[in-house]
Formats: sequence, C-alpha cells, structure tokens
Amino acid sequence: MRSGVRGACCAGLLALAPSMFATHASAQPASCVVERKPYVNAGRADATMVVEEGSPCQFRFRFGGTNPPDSWKLVESPKSGKITFNADVAEYQPTAGFTGEDRFVIHMFGTAPNCGSRCTRNGEYQVTVTVKPKAP
Repeated sequence: MRSGVRGACCAGLLALAPSMFATHASAQPASCVVERKPYVNAGRADATMVVEEGSPCQFRFRFGGTNPPDSWKLVESPKSGKITFNADVAEYQPTAGFTGEDRFVIHMFGTAPNCGSRCTRNGEYQVTVTVKPKAP
C-alpha cells in the first residue's frame, strides 16, 4: 500500500508520505508485496509482506517521506528468514525451502524533516510475512 496519513510534525504526529514504507521499486521482484499501517511515533504499527519462496523482499522507510532512519534495530528476528539493512532499505530473505508464516519486529530511530533535533522519532513495525510456494 503506498498511501499515507498526514499530520503535524512537532505536535506529536509524524507527517507521512506515500512512499514511507513502500516497496523498493527499482529492485523489487513482482513476487513481493508489502502493505503497512501508518507509522506510530514511540509506538508499534503492523505491516504485512507476501513473498514467493526463495525470493527476497525489500521495503523502504523514510520519516516524513524524506529522512532515512539514523539506525534500524531488529527487535525480534524472523524464525525462518533473515533481515539485512542498508540505509533506508531493509530486505527479508526467507530460508531456502521455507513456506508458511514468519514474523519480525524492527525499530527505527531518526528525525522528522524540518524539525531539527526537537523532533526525534522512533517506533516499531511488526511485520507478518507469508511465504508462498513458487508457482509451477
């Protein structure tokens, strides 16, 4: 889902842009779909990912649609895959041969655009992953 919610930066809401947690289009295989709920500052939001067996799935996160996280933290590791981070892109790779449901939790730290250090942001996404068998 590439829609977002707009809010006032420093009044406690984070302005979200349509591409905030969108799939990374340039390298994204058609076998990966990511949908997410709006980001919650200092809270946890849900996201879903559907990926084909053996295929990686990338997603991008930017605070306010412009600021990449200063850092990511894997709070809960997936049981049947691995996560790698690179700037504003995270990638889930299911374990070879795995199909079924997996889950992980990521925490992001950073700042909202146009607010300086007074708008420090942090929050989590709990991502539920469905790994489907490869199509014949």
